[in-house]
Amino acid sequence: MPSSDRPGLAWRRCAPALEWRHEAGSGAVFDPVTGETHFLSDLPAMLVTEIDETWCDTRTLIERIAGSIQLDAGEHAKVLAALHYLEGAELVESRHEKDA
Repeated sequence: MPSSDRPGLAWRRCAPALEWRHEAGSGAVFDPVTGETHFLSDLPAMLVTEIDETWCDTRTLIERIAGSIQLDAGEHAKVLAALHYLEGAELVESRHEKDA
C-alpha cells in the first residue's frame, strides 16, 4: 500500500441515506441531512455507493471496487483523491485505523 495511506484510513458514510439520480457519466446525490445536492463523476459515485455507515479501511474499499485488479500508484492516488473529495463534501468521513 502506498505510503500516502499509512498508517491507514478507514471510511464511512456521514448520512444514513442518500437519494440518487444517475445520468450517463455522472450522478447526482441528495443529502437529506444537509439539504445539499452533489454532482459526482463515476469514481466518486462508485465509492460513495460502496461506503456505508460501518468503518471500512482503504484497502478493503479498493478491493470492493477493483476486485482482483491491482491498481498502480496513479490509480491508487485517484481513489484517495476521490475519497478526500467526498470527505470535503461531507458525504463520507475518515479516521486513522489506529484510532479505531
